[in-house]
Amino acid sequence: MTRGKPQNRTVFLRSVAIRIHNRAVKEWFKGTAEDDYETNNGINQHALLIEKNDAMLEVNTKLLLFKQLKESSEKENESEIILTPDYYNGGKVKDQPLVRLTFYKQELSNKTKKLIKGDKYQISFRLANETIYEYSKEKANKLALAIQREMATPPFEWNKGIYTAHYKDIEKGYRLGILCRDEAEGIRVIKAVLAIQNHTYQSDCFEFIKSGRDFPENPGTEVVYGQTRAKKNRRPRIQVPFRYAQLFPYGTSEAVNLVDTTGGLENPLVEL
Repeated sequence: MTRGKPQNRTVFLRSVAIRIHNRAVKEWFKGTAEDDYETNNGINQHALLIEKNDAMLEVNTKLLLFKQLKESSEKENESEIILTPDYYNGGKVKDQPLVRLTFYKQELSNKTKKLIKGDKYQISFRLANETIYEYSKEKANKLALAIQREMATPPFEWNKGIYTAHYKDIEKGYRLGILCRDEAEGIRVIKAVLAIQNHTYQSDCFEFIKSGRDFPENPGTEVVYGQTRAKKNRRPRIQVPFRYAQLFPYGTSEAVNLVDTTGGLENPLVEL
């Protein structure tokens, strides 16, 4: 069955832009959490994503800004600070592999009554003492076994909340911002991440922040273009188990799948 000519060309163009542009933006900021509204990469990602109710002027502006961002990143001008994945949460890094841990909860769909993936939450860190030029599959296997030990057997569960536990140790590759229910939970999650590389927790690298903003458990509804919809819960209080871990060599978007508890990743080094 062939599709007819679009009745509304503006709506058609916007839908195509959303499909193509948003996919490219998410790929560009791969490794940035979907609920990140605090880091520069997170803010940039949300600013560039096209929404279905955007006016065409907004759509064109976002397309142009993303084009300029990509062009700027290709300039080899070390005096410029360009917010691309080549920068780790605002601190420039060179040639260091990125490790990303992914957590999510399976939820029962109201429509299909089947289990579906909930929102993904991620924790990333750099292998500060390694470079992509020296990093080998043998080292990746060793890392995968360490992640299996600390995160997968049994699956580590992260209690997310509205407060932020920061841990900054750039020399060892950490600049973490862990959303958590309380300070003790933030420290627990950070220590689990550090244990992967047998790093010792340093209290002077830690900062706990209670946001001055209100994040209600039930944010209510809002009316958009005459339709009522549920507001997004920006900081849900939720328990999310570890699902998989990936390694991203610097300058590439292709992942090395380290550990997988879902059975959905191709050729993981460790599969449970």
